[in-house]
Amino acid sequence: MLNCIGCEIAAGKSNHPFHKIIVNLEGGWLLNHSNESRSYLGHLIITTREHRADWNELTPAEASTLGMNMQHVEAMLKQYWALTWNDPLERLYVCYFNDSILTKIHHFHMHLFPRTKSMLKGISWEIVDIQETPAFNPDYRIHNGKDFINTESVNNLMEYLAKAQKSLDAGYSSEFKSWFVNQYGIPVKNFRSYL
Repeated sequence: MLNCIGCEIAAGKSNHPFHKIIVNLEGGWLLNHSNESRSYLGHLIITTREHRADWNELTPAEASTLGMNMQHVEAMLKQYWALTWNDPLERLYVCYFNDSILTKIHHFHMHLFPRTKSMLKGISWEIVDIQETPAFNPDYRIHNGKDFINTESVNNLMEYLAKAQKSLDAGYSSEFKSWFVNQYGIPVKNFRSYL
């Protein structure tokens, strides 16, 4: 759809550095990293590949695969955080507002906010303000108030998610197992064990 940010991202037409890697999920879903100024590492957006404005416009395939995709994304994030940060992911908050301050055109999407062990518990609705708390790991910061920073960490996370999803689709290919060992120095463990 013309002038739809979600459609631009889905078509690979976004120039934002955080949108270099878009993860294709099952049933017509995509996963990308948020590029909002209040975002932090792991603040993801799950959205439909095709333009949908609301729940009632989802196809049966989109509606039936959303929950499974959310399970997979949560498990992959738990594995990534355990391996990369040694800071276990305890919760994955999901928010659906489907409003945009940037455009009047709404593209169905949900925000996924990881909360790790080091972050304050019970913050829930204030999750977007978590960066202001003393317990927030500064390595998770991706915006300094005026510019996007830490692009490498975002791209590393998205590369991991893309490879893990591709491997899930292929049943843990030898290519993924090799990449995983090179990246983390340990044999691949089925990410579902992190559920």
